[in-house]
Amino acid sequence: MIGLFAKPIPEGPPLYGTLLPSLGDFCFTGIQPGIYYLMATSVSWEMPSTDILLPYRTLRTRTREPIIVETNLAVPHQQVTLYSP
Repeated sequence: MIGLFAKPIPEGPPLYGTLLPSLGDFCFTGIQPGIYYLMATSVSWEMPSTDILLPYRTLRTRTREPIIVETNLAVPHQQVTLYSP
């Protein structure tokens, strides 16, 4: 699961997000101009839904700097690597 959040510490679901079936490229479309923080976590179909919210149970990552989305400007490529707790 990967998403864009309005704050560096998530408060609820992402403003924009997607589930990725495997490793590889991803792309968000239809993003409104603004400042976002990218966060990602690993999930499996077998895990209890409450475990997704526990930082010590899943691989995860976040950007340290905000991603600024502006009208008609490309956002630089983002490299995402998940880390163990």
